[in-house]
Amino acid sequence: MKIIKGTSVSKGIAFGYLDIRSTLAPDAQKTNIQDTDREVKRFFKASADAFNHLQTLYEKTLSTAGEDHAQIFSIQQMMLQDGSYVNSIVKIITEEKVCAEYAVKRVAATFQEKFLDMEDEMIRSKSYDIKDISSHIIYFLGNDKKLPKAKDATDTIIVSDSFVPSSIVDLNLSSASAAIAASGLKKSHFAILARKFEIPTIINAGVFDRSLDGKFAAVNGFTGEIIVEPDDKTIAVLKKRQSRYDTIKGIMHKIFKNSSETDKKPQIKLIAVDLDGTIISNATEFSNKTIEALNTAAEQGIIVAVCTGRVYGEIPEAIRNIEGVRYFITSNGSSIITNTGNIIYSNTIEKNIASDSLDILSEYDVMIDLYINGNGYMQSSDIEKLEHYNVTDGFDKVLKVSRIMKDDIMRFYREESPALEKINLFFADKRERKEAIYRIGRLEPSPKIVYSMEHNLEITSSTCSKGQGLNFLSNLLEVHMSEVMAIGDSNNDVSMLKLAGLSVAMGNSPKYVKDTVDYVTDTCENDGAAKAIKKYALR
Repeated sequence: MKIIKGTSVSKGIAFGYLDIRSTLAPDAQKTNIQDTDREVKRFFKASADAFNHLQTLYEKTLSTAGEDHAQIFSIQQMMLQDGSYVNSIVKIITEEKVCAEYAVKRVAATFQEKFLDMEDEMIRSKSYDIKDISSHIIYFLGNDKKLPKAKDATDTIIVSDSFVPSSIVDLNLSSASAAIAASGLKKSHFAILARKFEIPTIINAGVFDRSLDGKFAAVNGFTGEIIVEPDDKTIAVLKKRQSRYDTIKGIMHKIFKNSSETDKKPQIKLIAVDLDGTIISNATEFSNKTIEALNTAAEQGIIVAVCTGRVYGEIPEAIRNIEGVRYFITSNGSSIITNTGNIIYSNTIEKNIASDSLDILSEYDVMIDLYINGNGYMQSSDIEKLEHYNVTDGFDKVLKVSRIMKDDIMRFYREESPALEKINLFFADKRERKEAIYRIGRLEPSPKIVYSMEHNLEITSSTCSKGQGLNFLSNLLEVHMSEVMAIGDSNNDVSMLKLAGLSVAMGNSPKYVKDTVDYVTDTCENDGAAKAIKKYALR
């Protein structure tokens, strides 16, 4: 029996077989390159993929640990976009003519060192976040373009040099018994998540002898001890202590659950509401009762944001002029515009993705509608074929009055090369739509593809969604996501419904949307949004 001492960061007793891993970070060798522009583009593509992956981690953590812990990955997204971090990497690539992987590794090491030199442990812990996001970028720079999936780790104690926030999510999903790190910080985001997921975790245990790999061990998260090949007496003592701890945890969880169930409804500070199928029915008819409810909410100090797949220019004037609406999240989250017309956020489609997507679409019988700087652009000849493209339910009327017409939409895009908020599509044949989804979805970085009608398709940036737009706005306004209410009805609403502290699906929503939310209200025609706002948000 061998005892190794470390520092406990998450309580509990665990038994399992030691799985010793030398590092969680991918290697990045120095390679000289000539085409620096191409290398910088590689870096930005990989960064977009990493950003998208962090959003996935946010959503996974939100569903398992709640908003407070999910925000860890929102913080990482902001660090990923930090100007000094990005510019430092680009500078090394362009001035030293080296590969992006090596530049990312170099900058990560520099930033980690700076953070570790700080006195405050919370700031020092950000060194692990830098390591985490940099590892994601290096993974996506690789040929595989996919992060390794968590494998089943039941009865396994994972041992590594250090852990980062994303690794604890993987350990939770893989059902690992415990985690041991050679080094670490008690206030790191990894430690916070380990405690939330109740995974017994020990840090500062030193480098493990490789000969211990595969041996049975016990982790004592109360004392910070790892007992390799424990005897029967030690096992019995530890199991008895774990049993007492489980009993106490069960009582505490029950008390917390009962307390939560008796709490009053959460105070809503921000309402995000979809348009079509939520406020607007048949593409043109909107609910006056919902508008009244939104104005009442604004009078009570609640911030109101419209969150729509529509481009800003096609939002009905009556909706844009609602006094209580302060923000418009448009084009499925590609742009956020204030009620005074100021653009405060923009996330357009990557140039190569836009071009490659349109190349693919040119092979199909499809109506192409480009969203550019708040306006929609389409080919003039298509306006006479709306029925052929299955543009129904009143949306045909919207297109006729809101679109800027071009003789040849493809030639217009090739010549002007505008930044696209969204590519909106209507297919004549649903089978072709299915094939296009598959082909466009394989592009790198993979764009977001959603739909809100039976024959349509909506393509946006790889890092774009209504949820991401709502997340940006809530952070900007310093509103906690638990204080956000979201109302929607369709596939393109799911990302924001999953993030909101209180989510409501319309009665006319499909089942998979209803299964996503906290509550289901009445239909759009029966003023369901107004009823939900009055019931759950108004005081």
